[in-house]
Amino acid sequence: MLRLVFTIAFLSILGALSAQQLDLSTMYRYNWQVLNPAAVNHIYLEDKYKQYVFNSSYRQQWIGFDGAPASYNARFEYFPKESTVKLGFLATGDRAGEIGTNAVLGNFAYLIYFNRNIISESYLSIGLNMGAVWYRVDLNNIRFQDQQPNFVAEGALNQSYADMALGCFYRWKTYDPSVLPTASLAEFYVGLSIPQTFTMNLSQPEDGAFALERVQHYYLITGAVFTINRRLLLEPSLWVRYIPNASYQTLFKNAPVSSDLNCRLQYDNRIWFGLGGSTNRLLHFEAGYNFGKGEYINDSKNYLITAGLAYDAPIGWNSWLGPSVEVSIGIGWE
Repeated sequence: MLRLVFTIAFLSILGALSAQQLDLSTMYRYNWQVLNPAAVNHIYLEDKYKQYVFNSSYRQQWIGFDGAPASYNARFEYFPKESTVKLGFLATGDRAGEIGTNAVLGNFAYLIYFNRNIISESYLSIGLNMGAVWYRVDLNNIRFQDQQPNFVAEGALNQSYADMALGCFYRWKTYDPSVLPTASLAEFYVGLSIPQTFTMNLSQPEDGAFALERVQHYYLITGAVFTINRRLLLEPSLWVRYIPNASYQTLFKNAPVSSDLNCRLQYDNRIWFGLGGSTNRLLHFEAGYNFGKGEYINDSKNYLITAGLAYDAPIGWNSWLGPSVEVSIGIGWE
């Protein structure tokens, strides 16, 4: 069978075609709904009185390369007052070379509260995304690794199918850091998920000369928030991704696991900076600002806007790929 090769061999660098099937995100705290349908939006975590939350982000990888992967997503979540459910939807899309993917999914989560008062709360959330995914492959501009004299790749392959995501998410948080001693734990969260449950095999029907297989991903997300003093918060976080039969050429050679560790410092609940790194040999830099009325911002506004910018720098043997940039903006309102 002929094997698909991008003009600049994008996916051989990642180690497996399945590695780019879910879009990467440096500011994944604001993209949790894409990875885990049970997770609660970070804007809601920062101000629990915001019933409606909308987030969107755009990421351009490997700036300077023609056809480098680019992705976007837009998400909406609704938190009815005094309710134990979360409702929403998300739309995602990405393009890597001649392969494009778009998806529209509805989101539902049920929250089981263990504790819920004005000082603190803890709950276990169980969530589900359901919707449709569309794949498109433009064969006209694809080169194949093994050329055959009687084979001509032309036209486009299109396929749509139903998809589902499953997840669970536990969170504990105090809403009154004044009762906490300096350098104490103010929040903890952890979640497990399968963002794409159904597998898929997209192939050229005539002779199977082209094949694209979509496989399951498994994610672990965890993190915590520590109070350094009344104005400073420190948030370390980690995600781990496991893809069966994948092999990443990263810090762990030929391993089906990759991970990402970040640490963010937030001042006065308004401005934040973050640093991190991943086993995919990337260094992360991020910064953002919150506008409006947050949990500890005492003004008359009934909205909270957060805007963030992230920059990824590849290191090691893949440093020639070039940097990646991500922009995220979100708003929560009552």
